Amino acid sequence: MEPLTLSEPQPSPQNSLPTPEKTYHVLVGVTGSVAALKLPVLVSELLEIPGLKVRVVTTERAKHFYNPQEIPVTLYSDAEEWQLWKGRTDPVLHIDLRRWADLMLVAPLDANTLAKIANGICDNLLTCVIRAWDMTKPLLFCPAMNTAMWEHPITAHQVEQLKDFGYTEIPCVVKRLVCGDEGVEMQTSNINQKEPLAVPGSMLQVLESTRLATLESLGQLFPRDFNAPFEIEN
Repeated sequence: MEPLTLSEPQPSPQNSLPTPEKTYHVLVGVTGSVAALKLPVLVSELLEIPGLKVRVVTTERAKHFYNPQEIPVTLYSDAEEWQLWKGRTDPVLHIDLRRWADLMLVAPLDANTLAKIANGICDNLLTCVIRAWDMTKPLLFCPAMNTAMWEHPITAHQVEQLKDFGYTEIPCVVKRLVCGDEGVEMQTSNINQKEPLAVPGSMLQVLESTRLATLESLGQLFPRDFNAPFEIEN
C-alpha cells in the first residue's frame, strides 16, 4: 500500500533561518481542550519553520474550538478515515499518516485523550495514529486541562505512562485558566513574558514552547539541518 501523497501549499522560508536539505513532516494532533482555540495560529507558526510540512489530525470534540477554514494545511478527522477506505486494497489513513510523519505533536492534549493513550485505546483517527506510532520517531504532547482534573492522582500516573513509552512532555505551568481559576496550563518554556496573557492557555507561550520543542526534537534527528539558533517574535 502506497502512502498518501496529498500536498498542501507552504509559505516561503524566512531569510533568518537556513533552508534544510530536505523536507520534514510534522503531524499535529488536536483534542477537545479550550486551548484548541489557537490551533490556526499554532499551525501558521510551525509553517514558518523552513523545511517543514504540516498536517493536522483532529478529534471531533476539538472541532468545537476552531474554524477549519482557518487551518492552512490538510486537516483530517474520523470522517476521512472511513471515506478513504472502501475495500481491502484501499489506503488506511491512520497507517499512512504515521508513515508520512517524522514527528508528532499533540497540542493540546485533553484529559480524555490522555487517558485513552495511556491505556492503549484507539477509538478515533488520532488515537489510532498514536497506537500505530513508530516508536523510533519523536512524539511530543502538551497537556491542557482544568486544575481539578490535572491534580487528580490518575493524571500524574497517565502522564508518566506516556513518558515511559518514550514520548516527550511539554509540561504545565501555573496560569489563569479560561474558567477563571488559577491553575496549570500548557508550558511557557524558558522564554520570559512580561505579564500573563489574557487568553485561554496563554497561547503565545504555548506557541513558543511547542515550536521550540519541535525544533529541538527535529534537531536531534537531523542535526545538520536544524542546528541554527531560532528566535520567535512576540
